[in-house]
Amino acid sequence: MLLSLNLIVRNEEHFLPSCLESVKSWVDEIIVVDTGSTDRTIPIAESYGAKVFRIDWEKDFSKARNAAVVRTRADWILVLDADEQMTGDLQTLKKTLKTTELEAFWLDVENVTGSLPHERVYHRSLRLFRNRPQYRYQGPIHEDILPSIEKRNGSIACIGTSGLSLLHFGYLPEVQEQKEKAKRNLSILQQAVKDHPKSSYYRYHLGVCYEQLGMDRDAVKLLEQALKSAPPEVSYRPTIVKDLSKLLIKTAAFPQAVKLLEKEKHKYEDYPDLHYYLGVAYTAVHQEDMALRSFQTAVGASPSRSYLTESGTHSFRSYLGMGNIAAKWSAYRDALKFYLDALKHCFYSKEAFVGIADVLIALNKTEEEIVKELLHIVSPNFQPDSPTYPLRELCEISIGEALFDVGCYRASREVLNSYLARSPRIREWIALSLIREGEIQEAHRLAEPISASEAPDAPLLFHTLLLNSLEKAVPIPAYLSDWMTRQPEAAFYARLFEQLRTHAEISEEDSDYSYLLFIKPLLHLAIQMQYPVVIDRLTGLTPAFRPFTAKMLFYEGYVDQAADRLLTVMETEPLDGESFYILGLVLYDRSRWQEASMLFEQALSLDPEDRKARTAAALCYLQQARSIVQEALERIPEAALLQANLQKLNLSIELVSKSDWRPHWRGVQRRNYHEACRHFAVHDR
Repeated sequence: MLLSLNLIVRNEEHFLPSCLESVKSWVDEIIVVDTGSTDRTIPIAESYGAKVFRIDWEKDFSKARNAAVVRTRADWILVLDADEQMTGDLQTLKKTLKTTELEAFWLDVENVTGSLPHERVYHRSLRLFRNRPQYRYQGPIHEDILPSIEKRNGSIACIGTSGLSLLHFGYLPEVQEQKEKAKRNLSILQQAVKDHPKSSYYRYHLGVCYEQLGMDRDAVKLLEQALKSAPPEVSYRPTIVKDLSKLLIKTAAFPQAVKLLEKEKHKYEDYPDLHYYLGVAYTAVHQEDMALRSFQTAVGASPSRSYLTESGTHSFRSYLGMGNIAAKWSAYRDALKFYLDALKHCFYSKEAFVGIADVLIALNKTEEEIVKELLHIVSPNFQPDSPTYPLRELCEISIGEALFDVGCYRASREVLNSYLARSPRIREWIALSLIREGEIQEAHRLAEPISASEAPDAPLLFHTLLLNSLEKAVPIPAYLSDWMTRQPEAAFYARLFEQLRTHAEISEEDSDYSYLLFIKPLLHLAIQMQYPVVIDRLTGLTPAFRPFTAKMLFYEGYVDQAADRLLTVMETEPLDGESFYILGLVLYDRSRWQEASMLFEQALSLDPEDRKARTAAALCYLQQARSIVQEALERIPEAALLQANLQKLNLSIELVSKSDWRPHWRGVQRRNYHEACRHFAVHDR
């Protein structure tokens, strides 16, 4: 008997048939160890001819694995989990097994992490080995056969690559939730760390478990400890570096992430994920030049299965990062190139479509021109003989959602209409587009069926329709009222309606923090929708909302409204540094350098560490200097020294302007901003 399949299972009736189907024609024996199934797992396994052995679960995966190994009669053992499926030429492999002198083989593992084709994580795993009494799994969790193979043979040179792959579905969000893997693993890992306090391996995996449970601070501590103690040669050390850097980025510890990755990247120069996340961290600390270099390095790195690699870090995700930086620098030609490069590797990337549309808006293209250009870019993928043709729907949906994000609502609806029945999410996008176009009744018709579903993003649609009813002073539809009563914040809705009805302000004793946090997103949404009545009524609930409203108006691109409100606030209370900074930007964009510099200096007097205000003030002084030199050159055009100084000033302004000193308008915000710039007049108050 040549090849045996080993499985340990518990309540795997959903995945087990697909797993066994993928190998049934190639294996000579199936050994299944069941640790306590209560569903149809055992009958399913037996229907495939498996020998099923029931054992008690002792919170030790190695014991369960070895229980299968000792019951195996074949010469070779293939180990799978029930949520995995084999792919590749197993017939050729079986021929190899008959003649090879190797002791084991690596398999490439493709972890499916989402429904989209690019949502994958890759690594290799030792799953195929000779059936020898010396080869046994070790460790209560994240069990490993490699140490016993290395011990018998003196090295890992006896392990080859199989050319086979397996698909792993256990990391899908719905599966993770169903199995509650993190909770199941927690006690085992805690005991493993207690039993092996010097083990960086268990400390690392416990840190990952903590992160999955939302215990980020504890996770960082454990991963740092694991990295410090992990021997340089162990295979999992680069993964610790990556996971720790991701966790630092997640917790906004960006400087620490930069420091870590700069220190470690030279040890793993061919690991694209490290360079990609270094680019992400540098972007977050506003060092775009360093971020650009890191993304370029990631693209140039050849991914290896010896690392745990995320799909896209060496391709479209890094190109997107470079495109966003180029767009921020107004280098629109470069930005378009980077976004197009991203689409070459992920042709349905919504983020790339958003970037391209944003650049086209900055170049004053019309909505019709933007749609035409996006569809032209992807048209080769829509040919019936194209291998990407089956993903046409996914691509068009991404384009429709991207058009919505940049404010092309009519075009978004026209693209998405063909897929109205596909999902509640698409129905929601279309309804939101209809609201923007003023088709409120049609939006209600689409929204009502969603209210009874579990669509995760539905609150955006329902809140928009709610605010529309308040803006127009019309009754709130019954389905919306019913939806609100089913929400955890039902009491807050009732409280808000009562205060709006009675025109009552929120008193100090009534202004609990959670209630204010409930109102703020509604106020922000009213600003985005430009519902002036609702904006005024919500802002009037408490004086604390007055500066918040002004600032959100500015960041949404409504510059004139923001400045007017800030000037009004200034009449009754002192402004904070951010408010002075915003007013300074308004004046800067009207070339009133001296007045703008005074406002930026005001912001700096309140917060000397305000880097954006400091950079803005410096730009004001450079602009003033350039104006003086330009005036002098008009009088003395032949002055070489003045011409040289003008060139230096132009270069300085160009370089400083590339720093992250002001908001980067995108899509609809850019439209609002430029529209406001044409009409705003600064008032002296």
